[in-house]
Amino acid sequence: MVNELDNLSPEAKALFEIHGQGTPRVIIPEAEMTTEQRITKQFDSEIEEWGTIIYSMSSRMTDIAKCVDVQMDLFDNRHRVIDRKHKLLRDLSKFEKKYKEKIAERLKFYTTGYDRKLTAGERDKMAEADTAQLKYNIDLLENHINQIDQTFKLIENMIFGLAHRIKLEDYLRKQ
Repeated sequence: MVNELDNLSPEAKALFEIHGQGTPRVIIPEAEMTTEQRITKQFDSEIEEWGTIIYSMSSRMTDIAKCVDVQMDLFDNRHRVIDRKHKLLRDLSKFEKKYKEKIAERLKFYTTGYDRKLTAGERDKMAEADTAQLKYNIDLLENHINQIDQTFKLIENMIFGLAHRIKLEDYLRKQ
């Protein structure tokens, strides 16, 4: 079987990354990425990083000698998650303000500046279409905030579980 990349030029091959069983995936250079692609890449990277942090802390919880360090890491990371969520919510507010301004501008245009009279439904749909990309970016941001919130809840549960882990260890030692 011929490799799919064999027929490509070296420049084209450089744009591909091989995963698993030789499945090519296009890699877009950072300078050529759209805002949506950059946001998605950043959010995916951040979620992957948090997954690694959570896994590291949870695997260290099995060793009672490391529980004090894990507890400190949990408190530290909980604070980091709170800070990150705050920044994302601030950015969301900015995006929503920009979206409301843009939709109002487009509604005004379709009401007064458009070359034919539109019904309210047509006008609203046209304004929504004009601002669809901004709305999509808001949706991406809201989804990421929800993911960060779930990470916060997981860390909170780990803190709660760690306290019980320590109590259980004390109980077992007394047996």
